[in-house]
Amino acid sequence: MYKFKSLAFQSLIPKFKAQGFVCVGDIEMNAKFRQLCKKIKKTYTEFPTNSSDYVTNVGADGIVNLPIYVPDTLDLIDEILGNQSVKCFLREILGENYKIWAVNLRRSHSGDKGLYLHQDGVGQLNFVVLLDDSDTRDGVTAFLPHSHLIKKSQKKLGLEIPDYILNILYKMFFPVTGKRGRVFAFTNRLWHGRFRNNSLKERDVIMIGLFASGFKYNEPWAKKIKKACVSMEIETLMATQEDFDFGIISSCDCRDKGEYPKELGKSFIVDIENIEFLRNKRLPITLKLKLTTLFMVMSFKRFIGKISQFLRKGKKI
Repeated sequence: MYKFKSLAFQSLIPKFKAQGFVCVGDIEMNAKFRQLCKKIKKTYTEFPTNSSDYVTNVGADGIVNLPIYVPDTLDLIDEILGNQSVKCFLREILGENYKIWAVNLRRSHSGDKGLYLHQDGVGQLNFVVLLDDSDTRDGVTAFLPHSHLIKKSQKKLGLEIPDYILNILYKMFFPVTGKRGRVFAFTNRLWHGRFRNNSLKERDVIMIGLFASGFKYNEPWAKKIKKACVSMEIETLMATQEDFDFGIISSCDCRDKGEYPKELGKSFIVDIENIEFLRNKRLPITLKLKLTTLFMVMSFKRFIGKISQFLRKGKKI
């Protein structure tokens, strides 16, 4: 069986609220977990590229709805999310009746150029399970610590940072590194991307997408997945048709238009979308300096773009 050792929720919660992410714990490196890693990698290698659940050229290659193809993934998720410390952590961050809407495999290939720095939709928290030893930043997720507390969205600030700039300024960002089996959690409001992969190895992770009550993402789980979860801790967490019918679509537009529940105090993940809540949060000086640097770099990039556009028009004349 899988064995997961979590940090105490008393330390997880304040770290997560301050940084926007936290290392939750580690899966024991036993024969069952090693076998699961091999099975997932084999599934990806043999996966039909014409399947609607195969993804590529959308920032990361991988497989969506992973438990359909590797059912053992559900046992691993049950071990992680059924942990008492993790349950206390999730209730504090997501509130009651949170749901699992996505379980995907993401792969960074050797030569991968990375992924631009961005935000995802409202009400979402992701767990990241490392399936490879990642001792360097090659192909791993990058976080801008504390950025979930910035009042305006990246889009409104004009600071969705291209992958090549993220890689040039890599020292500004936190790399999600660790041994195989390490588990992280982050709010998708946090500014995040992925470093390029200059190594000769792929970097695989399982992404578990959880959402606060009242939100929806993609489609509800298939009946066979719901059936496979019977008697598990996660049985009631798998999103249903009812959740889909009455849920609000989680998206960045939802954030920018303010189209989401705004009642404070029900969950931290929704509170951080509220300007009144964020007014009381002081940004660290380190983050302010990083933001100033990013503003300058992006302003220079736009200036160079306008000069290049002007020169191209001149040549046509």
